[in-house]
Formats: sequence, C-alpha cells, structure tokens
Amino acid sequence: ALDARTGAVRWSQDLSKDKDAMAPFYGWATSPLLTGRCVIVQHAVKDKQAVACYDRDTGRVRWTAGKNEVWYQSPVLATLGGREQIVAADQKLIYGLDPATGATLWDHEHGGDGSPIGTGSIVPLVIEGDRVLIAPKNDSALLLRVSRKDAGPWGVESLWTSKGFRTSYSRPVYHGG
Repeated sequence: ALDARTGAVRWSQDLSKDKDAMAPFYGWATSPLLTGRCVIVQHAVKDKQAVACYDRDTGRVRWTAGKNEVWYQSPVLATLGGREQIVAADQKLIYGLDPATGATLWDHEHGGDGSPIGTGSIVPLVIEGDRVLIAPKNDSALLLRVSRKDAGPWGVESLWTSKGFRTSYSRPVYHGG
C-alpha cells in the first residue's frame, strides 16, 4: 500500500517469503479487490489458504479462506441471494465468502480441467438473476445460479455448459442480457 500523496510505502507483503505462498508459473497475476477494510488477494499457501483479507491500513491478515491451489484467479464483489459477498474460485471450487469474516456462505465444485487457461484463470462474472458465469475448462463455460430462500441454506444450480463460449486469460463482458 502506498501513500497517495507522497508515494511512500505504507505497508507491503512479500507473499512468497512472508506467507510461503507458491507463485504460479507465470508469476503473480491475481487482481486485488478492495472492499470495506479488506484488500482481498488470492494466493496459494499449501493446504492453508486460497483467499486472504489484508487490512487496508496495516497489511495485517484479518482472515483467510479456502485450502485449494490458486493460480491466476481473481475475486469479485457481488450481491447474490440478496447478500453482498466475495465470489472466488480456486482449482477445485467456486465459493461465496462473507467480506467481513471470510466465512464460506456456499461452495460448488466447478469441474475444471486444471489448465492455466481454464481452471487456472477463472474470474467469476456475476450477472442478473443471481447467476455466475465461469470458464473452468479451456474449451467451455458454465453458468450457475446461486440462491437462498429466506434464512435457509444456500443452493448452487448448474444452468448450462457450453462449448460455444470460451475464454482465455481475459474476462468476458456481460452487456444487455
């Protein structure tokens, strides 16, 4: 974090050295997400964390979530089922996290192919109707619906898979339906 007026370093984290995080083959490529007091970063600390919230003022870890490997995935902030949450994916799961605590609200195995262009670069695209579009495989996309009835459990439903829509490392755009 830099001071906006002077450019002086306020705090920093060397993920590989300080957190024993494993840098992917092409290096760090996740896009941090700023929400509330958190700078949300996806990084892989073996069997410990896939997502971490660093305090925006101090750099101190406020919470961590997930245990699966992360490559180039980036988290997004969304409202699904009437609740604001962080939507993130790792090599096995896509999940919704409480932004304040990191608690898992829901998760779903996405069935990814393990490739850097498929599973390794998922950036969820949240669209109207509590739907989430991801491309967990190099050759196809998957549309999910995340729902919750009243205060009951969360549900995740696969709406469709299509080989007619694929991505590379870039994120798709949703426009006008």
